[in-house]
Amino acid sequence: MEGDFRYAPAGAYGIDIPVGEDRLQIVARQPIYDGGALASAERSAGARAAGARARARADEKDLDQSVREQFAGVLAGEEEVAARAEGLDRLGRYLALVEGRAAAGDGVGADLLRTR
Repeated sequence: MEGDFRYAPAGAYGIDIPVGEDRLQIVARQPIYDGGALASAERSAGARAAGARARARADEKDLDQSVREQFAGVLAGEEEVAARAEGLDRLGRYLALVEGRAAAGDGVGADLLRTR
C-alpha cells in the first residue's frame, strides 16, 4: 500500500480557496491484483524456513553422531588401559616367580631376559 498526503492552506498552490478554509487531501493506493507476488513471497519464505529447520536437524544429528563416536573412543581407550594394566600385573607376578626360582638356583636366565 502506498499513499500521499496533501495540505493546502487558503491561497496555496494557486487554488482559489475561500479565506478561512483549508483543504486536506489524503490519497491511498492499494493494488487489487498483484500477480501472485505476495503468495509467491509467502511460499518462498516458508520454503526458506523449512530448509533452515532441515539444516538445523541435520546439524543436530551430525553433532549427536560425533559425540557418540567420541564416547565410544573413550570407552575403547579405557578398555585398552585396563587390559594393559592387567598384562603388566601378570608379567610382574611372573617376574617375581622367575626371580624366586633364580634365587633357589634354578637355571632361569632365558626367562629373566624375556620378562625384563
